[in-house]
Amino acid sequence: MSFIPVQYYSTVFYYLSFILCVIVSLRYINSNSCDLLLKQNSPVAPTVLAIIVTLYIGLRPVSWWFQDMLNYAYLFNHFSGRIADIDWSGEWGLPFIAYICKLFNWPATGYFLLIAVGYTMCQAEAVKKLLPENGLMAFLFILSSFSFWGFASNGIRNGLGCAVVMLAIACMVQKEYIQAMMWAFVAFVVHRSTALPIMMLLISYYVVKSPKQAIYFWVLSIVVSLLAGNALITFFAQLGFDDRMTMYATNTYQQFSRSGFRWDFLLYSSVPVALTWYITQNKGLYDPIFNILANTYVLSNAFWIMVIRASFSNRFAYLSWFLYPVVIAYALIRMPLWGDQDKKIGWALLAHASFTIFMLLIGKLY
Repeated sequence: MSFIPVQYYSTVFYYLSFILCVIVSLRYINSNSCDLLLKQNSPVAPTVLAIIVTLYIGLRPVSWWFQDMLNYAYLFNHFSGRIADIDWSGEWGLPFIAYICKLFNWPATGYFLLIAVGYTMCQAEAVKKLLPENGLMAFLFILSSFSFWGFASNGIRNGLGCAVVMLAIACMVQKEYIQAMMWAFVAFVVHRSTALPIMMLLISYYVVKSPKQAIYFWVLSIVVSLLAGNALITFFAQLGFDDRMTMYATNTYQQFSRSGFRWDFLLYSSVPVALTWYITQNKGLYDPIFNILANTYVLSNAFWIMVIRASFSNRFAYLSWFLYPVVIAYALIRMPLWGDQDKKIGWALLAHASFTIFMLLIGKLY
């Protein structure tokens, strides 16, 4: 993809994905029923789109324009290529990918392409499992989400780990327990912080099955964070859950643009929470898979709210935000909410994609 100037690479992705969402949205907006949603769609379209997106992400230039990419390239280039040099007691997922690349004498481009394969294809496979009738619409919600490109090109270890968790969740709700355990393990060795959504998945599956209870906990977490947020950050940092938490909590990193209680992040996070309340309490609808997805999101987001003041809070928020488009897509595609649901989901996708473009225009995306 070197024919695209590196300074425009991210912008081109945002606008192309937005245009695609507009085209699909208009098709649904012009419908006055649920015919398009109820129609069985081919699984080929989301697969082809995922392959194209994978190539675009994976073949991007190795450049400081993608921030952390140079750090990952440096680590790859200085990796000996010996399996004995991998630290098996830590997060060995990416070093193992580097080992595979070195084994076949692949350059850094091959390394980033393999990571992109994991990141994109895991999410595409997850939505095909969750929503086989309309995987394309579900994948477009993911593709146009606020965080998709940032964690595809910059925070790639966090992004890859959460993408694998998404696939683990899809396997779990389909009762494919062995596969779910396998993917959860892979996610954990890629990024240890994925233990949070994995734990919340298990709690949602076996313990907290009521979305009302999860939302009550979410509201309580806001109160607790406002009253004792700094103390909670210190407490979680001392648990040794993730070394990055300790560094961010102690302000080792100062590059983050804002700290303190992020009301803007909270407002953004509240959309799936409000949708879950509307569906389960106002509409009185019950769907066990939706409840697991929503509860996993709500509970994970609640724990992030407790450390919302930490530097790089957006990276901790992503431990729930990666499920944001999935919760919305599942609800709007699978659950009977309105008589003209085709039109509603068209507007929802358009608004979802437009928000991302708005954030790009005001300089809030990287």
